[in-house]
Amino acid sequence: MDVAVLPLATAAAYGIAVGAGLDAAALVVVQCRGNQPSPRLTLTFAAFQGMFLSVLSSTVSRHVSPGLLVQTVLGTMGAFAGSLVAYKLHWIRTNRRFLPFVGAALLGLCCLALADWVLFPVLGADGLGLRPVGLGVLMGLVGVVLAAVFSSLHFRKVEDGITFGASRDQAWLAAFGVTLILAWLYVETVRLLTLVPGEEVVS
Repeated sequence: MDVAVLPLATAAAYGIAVGAGLDAAALVVVQCRGNQPSPRLTLTFAAFQGMFLSVLSSTVSRHVSPGLLVQTVLGTMGAFAGSLVAYKLHWIRTNRRFLPFVGAALLGLCCLALADWVLFPVLGADGLGLRPVGLGVLMGLVGVVLAAVFSSLHFRKVEDGITFGASRDQAWLAAFGVTLILAWLYVETVRLLTLVPGEEVVS
């Protein structure tokens, strides 16, 4: 059986992306546990996320789907703007009943993705069937929708902070949340667009 070997530059790029992504994830845990406004933490998180997304985008665009970068940026901004419009027009009602449903959907998606990753060596390249066109595209759409919905929840949190007179330093928490949601939405959009049929990766 032939084993595909990534070129050294591509492997290094993925290594940098994974390292930056893990650092950003660690900062998310720190922020969630502390729940205190921190300009330094927010800016550091944004820097790591920017490194992760830039390396991921350039590598995927070069080796998987040329021109993907523009489509992904436009798709991300369109989804984020759409969720903002839907929130302002009250098409999405972010009440207490809404939170458990969204949380359960996110937990289910994460468990499914984790199971797919764990079973990947056993089931082969298709895993649980979440990668090929069909179910893979459906799960990609679910991820994009969930990210957009969580952006509406964050809009509600920011609006409540303004309404109830939150201190100015709470703006850093709002910025942290917006950065996190945009990065999540961007990654989900990349994942969805790479599932669209196109040229195979050439080594």
